Amino acid sequence: MGIRNGDAMMAGLSTNHYSLWGFPVIGQKVEDVKEQLYLTTISHNHVVLINCAIKCSDTMDSAKAYLMESLSTLNVSDKPIDVKALQDALRKQDPR
Repeated sequence: MGIRNGDAMMAGLSTNHYSLWGFPVIGQKVEDVKEQLYLTTISHNHVVLINCAIKCSDTMDSAKAYLMESLSTLNVSDKPIDVKALQDALRKQDPR
């Protein structure tokens, strides 16, 4: 599969350009996964990359729709996120 470029409606992102690309998966541990599909875009000064596995029962169109829908729900922040503080807060809520 080659590179597909286009326009997307992406809430919260500063651009509406994206690249959709993928490749077949060979020798995968999960046997029903046939391909990986990636959606890449730019948000402010950052590259945003999301992906999904395409199983034998999935279509390319449904995988693309899933990535586009997922990206449309993404809210980006121009402020750094303190991942350590978030981990600590989550551990306090669920002290397994």
